[in-house]
Amino acid sequence: QQQQQQQPSQQAQHFHMDVSGKTGGLMPPLPPAPSQHQSQGQHNLQQVAVGGNNNNNNNNANSNKPVATARPPVYLLSGRFAKSVALPSYNTNDCFGWNWPAVAVCTAGTAKIAYHRQLSTDSTMLEINNFVVQSSLINISRGGEDLLSVLGRKEPAEFPVYRPGALTVGCAPDAGLARQVAMFTGNYMAAVVRNLAVNPTVVNSACSQPHARVGVFITREEYANLFHGLRDLLNVYHSLLIAGVITPTATPDDVKNLVQVVWLDGHAKGSLDEVWTTLFGPAIFISQLPSPTCFSRAILVHPGPRSVIHTNRPECGVGKGKKLINMFAQYLKKAYDLESVQRRPNLVTLIGRRKYVAHPRVNLALFNSTTVSREIVNEVQVVAAIKEKRPDLDARLIHMSPDIMSFRDQIQASLESQVIVAFHGAALAHTIFMDPPSSVLELSVPRYRARNHFALIARNMGSDYMMHVFPRTAELGTRNSDRFDIPIPEFLDVLAQHIPKTP
Repeated sequence: QQQQQQQPSQQAQHFHMDVSGKTGGLMPPLPPAPSQHQSQGQHNLQQVAVGGNNNNNNNNANSNKPVATARPPVYLLSGRFAKSVALPSYNTNDCFGWNWPAVAVCTAGTAKIAYHRQLSTDSTMLEINNFVVQSSLINISRGGEDLLSVLGRKEPAEFPVYRPGALTVGCAPDAGLARQVAMFTGNYMAAVVRNLAVNPTVVNSACSQPHARVGVFITREEYANLFHGLRDLLNVYHSLLIAGVITPTATPDDVKNLVQVVWLDGHAKGSLDEVWTTLFGPAIFISQLPSPTCFSRAILVHPGPRSVIHTNRPECGVGKGKKLINMFAQYLKKAYDLESVQRRPNLVTLIGRRKYVAHPRVNLALFNSTTVSREIVNEVQVVAAIKEKRPDLDARLIHMSPDIMSFRDQIQASLESQVIVAFHGAALAHTIFMDPPSSVLELSVPRYRARNHFALIARNMGSDYMMHVFPRTAELGTRNSDRFDIPIPEFLDVLAQHIPKTP
């Protein structure tokens, strides 16, 4: 916005496209595009702008036609619209399969935009052929910095702000399909769609030497959180299947030779970065792409909240995501060479919680003076009670904190366990690696009882699942202290429901 104010001459003329797709006369410059974090409830019926030509002079100042020089950029529609075009039918019983029909938005020579849509899960994935990125026109932090070196950095600095020409494609959709794409896309994808510009001249020049691999674009939101991180990784794998880039038999080595993951964020170095490298090869921050870079084929991964491990749609049915999750789990185990790990009968793993600095927004003074959130203060006594009262079980306490335990070791610990016990938190995402017959016992208190992420994973995987909600009397201190003293006799009774005591 500041740049637009300082250089008004570059915004001298715009053209208006109405809902019918007809081009009208000159109009004043459009207001700035809304923030990519704008609430979906705020409907923005923003007009489509066609960038003006900076070489206009007084002789054509009264003309209603653009100057017949190089074709100016056309910005796609943004916001949500009441009207929509007809959609192909979808099989709601295959919510988490990968046969999502593709709808072409536009084509022009080798340039193409298409979307894949799954109505039941409200998911959209975009494919773009001949996608040009000008990283020099994107305002964003560099990304990958040592976390302690950027403490205090605000989160908006880590998400891209696209200036005109930052993202360019070679074909323009008609107004109806543009509205449809704008209505479907959410999360980071809406910002990308809103800022796509059509400029065949730029595309033809940049794409004469395209990137050798398929570009896979995604914004990581909770990049240091295991649950959200696995969700994003699974969505990348799923999107590659939907687009036909890979088949279910593809190995990690195959995929690394095919794709280039591009992070549409500028997050600091995180504990899950090496997982991305292990599964898909080294990723690159969008700020670090050479400018310009053309991807002859690019995929915009469907946003995280529509993942199989985050979507609970009744029409999809329990267990419909089992095949996809199993395939991803096998893919991940192969990447870490853990395919031969066997479950240890009657092994109960209690996952404890430790605090660690996860992102730059952490207040170190407050961090050092507070306890870990959702801590089981008597976790050692709980494990000792299992060993004493249940000699038929093998019990252990593990802290799966990334600063003390590698991701590979965390997976191995999950694979070995017959029962995982943990307080509500991201570590329960490890149930994705457990093969039935296995059990998951989620401990909770009343204010967390409605959160069913891990029940969804366990039930998709065929694992026995139980959430046990302890009374508020188990909480210690104030709500913000988030510490719990688990009643051991009650806990042992609950455990017996998962694994009956053997004679």
